[in-house]
Parts: sequence; C-alpha cells; structure tokens
Amino acid sequence: MGVINREEDTGEFSEEGNVPRVYSPWRRFFARSFDLSLYNLLWLGFLALMFQENIVRRTGLENYLDTFMVLLLMLFLEPIWLRYFKSTPGKKILGMKIENLSGEPLSYKEGFERTFGVIVKGLGLNIPIYNLFCLYKSYTMLGEKIPLSWEQSSAYIVKDRKKYRIALYLLGMAMALVLMVTLVFSQRVPPNFNDLP
Repeated sequence: MGVINREEDTGEFSEEGNVPRVYSPWRRFFARSFDLSLYNLLWLGFLALMFQENIVRRTGLENYLDTFMVLLLMLFLEPIWLRYFKSTPGKKILGMKIENLSGEPLSYKEGFERTFGVIVKGLGLNIPIYNLFCLYKSYTMLGEKIPLSWEQSSAYIVKDRKKYRIALYLLGMAMALVLMVTLVFSQRVPPNFNDLP
C-alpha cells in the first residue's frame, strides 16, 4: 500500500499514519445533506414533470417510496461522481475528495460498495429512529477518530478549509430550495388543453 501524503492535502491522518481521513462529522454531514437534497430534487422533479404527480400531497407510503428512490439514486449516481470526479457535488463544494489508497479514483465497483455501506450502516436505510442511531454511532466514531467501516479501503481528503466554501454551500442549498419551490408552484398552474378563444 502506497503512502498518500501530498502537500496540497490537509486531511487528518489515521492511526496508521499514511491514510488521510476526514474526521469532521459536521463537514461530512453537510456534504451528505447537500447530495441528498440533489437526489431528492431529481426524484421529485421526475415525478412532477414526467407523471404530473402532485409532490406536495404525497402521503405516508408514498413518502417511504420517495425515500427509497432517493437512496437508490444515490446508490447508482454517487459511484459515478466518485469514479470521474473523486468527489460528489456536496463534497466538492466543501473541499473534500475520496480516492483509493493508491491515489487513483475509486472504480465504479469500489464506489458502489462504499455507497452501499453508507446507506446501510451510515444512514440506516433511512428507517426512522434506527437512522438516528446510525448517525449518532458514526458521529461518535468520527469524534474518536475511528475510521468508518465503508472507508477502510479509501482515503478521504480535505483539499482546503477556505471560508468561501461555506458561502458556496449556502448558495447551493438556496438554489436547491428555489428549484424545489419553483417545482411546487409550477404544479399549481392549471393545465390548458384548449386553445384560447
């Protein structure tokens, strides 16, 4: 296993001393929240635009389906981000990247396995209450600088911690909110099937 220790990377190093890790639970949480917001927007936009589904009036079982579909989107899209960009949109904005222990991008298979671990063990499949337990467990492990199980074969690197990244993050979340509100209000416009007289 090669030693990853490039000057431009400011990641914290693991006990072994040669694998960068990001132990900042809040930075990681906000990056993940941004990504989940994007996947949610993609799914609800698909429902609203392709099936004319009223996304505001979705109820219990439909909301569980939405959660499942968002996680499914994450499972298949995140490995693509990691393969080609070494990052996801949220991680990129907050200055983080993920690569294998040789410094190369994760393969799709490696990214898929990592994302699967995040969904099952980190997010607890978004099952109410259980997901809070999983998030708390991850938070505690990161606080104690213990690598999470889905990160054993990858390096998690903070490129920088510049202040402008917070502004970029807030701008990105505001844009996602504006898009969601636009989507909701676009559904309030009644369809016009007839020519105006």
